[in-house]
Amino acid sequence: MLRNVISYDWFTISMVLLLVGLVLTKQLYRIRYIQFLKLGFSETYFTIKLKEARFITNFEILIFTLSHLVLAQIIYLFTLKVSSYGYFEDNTLLNVSIIFLILCIFSVLKYYLEKTINFVCCKSSFLDYYLFYKQIIWSYAIFLGLPFLIIEVYSPVSSINFLHLSLIVMGLFFTLNLFVFAYKNLKLLISHWFYFILYLCTLEIAPYFFLYKIFAVD
Repeated sequence: MLRNVISYDWFTISMVLLLVGLVLTKQLYRIRYIQFLKLGFSETYFTIKLKEARFITNFEILIFTLSHLVLAQIIYLFTLKVSSYGYFEDNTLLNVSIIFLILCIFSVLKYYLEKTINFVCCKSSFLDYYLFYKQIIWSYAIFLGLPFLIIEVYSPVSSINFLHLSLIVMGLFFTLNLFVFAYKNLKLLISHWFYFILYLCTLEIAPYFFLYKIFAVD
């Protein structure tokens, strides 16, 4: 099993770094931090954000970085489980760092590419808000998967795949919130249905297909 062949020293270190990062974020941005924690049942965070001059601040950058650190761990362990190559069992620090960098670069480029296309084509404030909303919801979803990731690594129980549970929880929360967002803005989406379909195919589905190809193993 996975637990018998892998040293989790780097995972422990990364969790310590994550904890320090969360504590630092809470100390620096206490009110915003609490609002973010309540995203699962409150829209106060987004309501206040709509009144601000810009969406991306130092708080969002910290949350983005910490969530991608968690996601890098999840992808690394998942890749390790499905991989038949011993290489993934070595150089853990390097592997996780590479995955982390790839994820950060991918997310940043995708976000600003979409913003650039929006600026060039239609300059829609609604699309700007949607891109921000989607990124924040995804970061929150990743943190929801964190407890299952920790249990997967440290729990002696091997009969339950907590790693898959983390992916399911993340996917359900993210998808459900996007459906709720779409429902609240249904009239706008229907009136621009062609551009909506085009956006989904070119800027949502295609990039993740290429990202999957990067991490996919035989």
